[in-house]
Amino acid sequence: VAAPPGSEALGMLEAATAGPLATLPRLRALRSVGPSPSQLWQDRAPPGDFGGDSSMGRHGMAVAAEPFMLSACNTEVVDPRLEHTAELWSPDVKALAQLLPNPSDAVDLEMQQFLHLLWAFRDASEHVALAPGHKHVLLTFCGSVLPEDLVKIAISSAMSPFHERITLHAVGLGPRGLLREPLNSFCKLVQSGSLTWEVQEHKDWAAFLDWLPEQGPINLFSLLRNLEPELKRRCASKGGAAWVQLTVDPVERLRRWTEVVSADDVI
Repeated sequence: VAAPPGSEALGMLEAATAGPLATLPRLRALRSVGPSPSQLWQDRAPPGDFGGDSSMGRHGMAVAAEPFMLSACNTEVVDPRLEHTAELWSPDVKALAQLLPNPSDAVDLEMQQFLHLLWAFRDASEHVALAPGHKHVLLTFCGSVLPEDLVKIAISSAMSPFHERITLHAVGLGPRGLLREPLNSFCKLVQSGSLTWEVQEHKDWAAFLDWLPEQGPINLFSLLRNLEPELKRRCASKGGAAWVQLTVDPVERLRRWTEVVSADDVI
């Protein structure tokens, strides 16, 4: 099933005829049943939203909580387990907030709504539940100020009800890139206390691309506005996805942040 560009405004879907992907027109979204991700994306980069189901299981963005694409949530109903007053933040959150230009705004309304959703769906149903996916965050630049999205990912993981598995990939930052401030302090924070991030260095893009084929499906979160088609293709061909534009509405972020699992597998 394919969605042509501009069709989201009209709610249009088109059934695509079976055949080579090269014969399809430019797409905004694609869902497939049957072909494996390596078959789908051997020679072509995926569209902005893609995924499917094959004998290997779900792949691409279909691993995420797909029903949330069509859902809405009343975020005015506050979970009593959450307190966003700065005085009540955990030591980890307070330390991370100090890395932002305005620490008092570390947990803004958008993040509050997202955290409310995480906590609301924390309690599993009898059979299925949401669980955190293993997130791989791509960092390719860092000056005297940390990217705000990176710090807010860390704060979200510290306030999440789940045990969040996050790997930070520093690509092309130079031999002393991780030792420069404020990145050095950030890396120490996310690898201590309640946070258990992993940090991996890659000399350059070529080294990172060489690393990718050795892995299974990964969910890659980029701080960039866009990524090279080849990087998107490699992630997709392994059954994963590369997400860009981290600042999205809370329900869409919940879809990207989690995956559907058996209730017995909730962490």
